[in-house]
Amino acid sequence: LKHISKDYLENIEIPLPNLATQQRIAAILDQADAIIQNNRAIVQKYDALTQSLFLDMFGDPVKNEKGWKIDILKNLCLKITDGTHFSPEPQKDGFPYVTAKHVKSFGLDFYSKPTFVSEEAHNEIYKRCTPEFGDVLYIKDGATTGIACLNTFNEPISLLSSLALLKPNYKILNNYYLCYWLNNSKVKLKLLGEFMSGAAIQRYTLTKINSFQLIIPPIYLQNQFAERVAVIEAQKQQAQLELAKSEELFQSLLQRAFKGELS
Repeated sequence: LKHISKDYLENIEIPLPNLATQQRIAAILDQADAIIQNNRAIVQKYDALTQSLFLDMFGDPVKNEKGWKIDILKNLCLKITDGTHFSPEPQKDGFPYVTAKHVKSFGLDFYSKPTFVSEEAHNEIYKRCTPEFGDVLYIKDGATTGIACLNTFNEPISLLSSLALLKPNYKILNNYYLCYWLNNSKVKLKLLGEFMSGAAIQRYTLTKINSFQLIIPPIYLQNQFAERVAVIEAQKQQAQLELAKSEELFQSLLQRAFKGELS
């Protein structure tokens, strides 16, 4: 078993500037951290705004106090399928291979941990599952089951079987509306309660997903919601860029502090 000895730890030499310098460094780092926390709070406010907008326009999606029409997902989508059920050999480049780890409630996060497959593997997967820009990607298997996001790839991608591909019929179902309906906390609890009771592993089959019951407001209202969300998301994206910059600044200051370059 690998370990670090007590003697080694006790004899590590640590640069120790005088107390006044330590206090100045701490003050600089505190200011940088305060900027991070402020930017993070702004991003969270945009998230809360979209959730509030959904409730204002459509009401509670489980109680359906506004009396919207209800239908099953199978009747509202042109196609519902999932990705490959075999594990292709990963590549350093090639066609993007999207899995559950890339799907977040705030959107598709592929390039922080990118994975790729060969053209041959992609072509085989694509015969079954054909994701297009704007389709809804939905985690149907594993610890993060129930999270949905929109596909933001313009080019062809391959999906793993842990993801369901939902292609809305845009005449009756808006992709933004579907995505936010699936991510609503009350909807998630309801679906888990209906389909996962007593299950050891969280997993939705395609049959279960097809039978999801949705409230269906008029399409013009769904489209209005999507337009407003697009504006909010653009502002949120700018806030996320500012958050990333502030986090990079903090890490830079931290490294300089350890090197004795910050005083």
